Amino acid sequence: MSESIAMQMERLMQQYGDAVHEIVESSAEDAANIAKNQLRNTSPKENKRHRHYASGWTVKKEIGSELVSFTVHNRTKPGLTHLLEYGHVIRNKKGRYGRTRPIKHIKPAEETAVMKFELRVRAKLRSLQ
Repeated sequence: MSESIAMQMERLMQQYGDAVHEIVESSAEDAANIAKNQLRNTSPKENKRHRHYASGWTVKKEIGSELVSFTVHNRTKPGLTHLLEYGHVIRNKKGRYGRTRPIKHIKPAEETAVMKFELRVRAKLRSLQ
């Protein structure tokens, strides 16, 4: 009799674990898509050299043994992300050096995505109880 109770508890815990895994995975995918859309809207577009930068944001899904992760990256100009986010040294026509102004667009999108992810996971986990 105690084996049947133990087996039932194990089955219930497995179902709960599967439900939590699905909730976290779907919330992570939603958060990654929110970040991608925000980056497409807030990325600089004013220069001909950067016109494809804003439209190059994509989400990559990586599946491990028990881990699923989503990475938002720029497919078209990946090397430009750090230069635009933090600024860089430039040289003008007179031979003088200066710095470009940083355009903060990645950090706000990351913060928004993290906040939305946490809120969705908490709300969906409350609905399980």
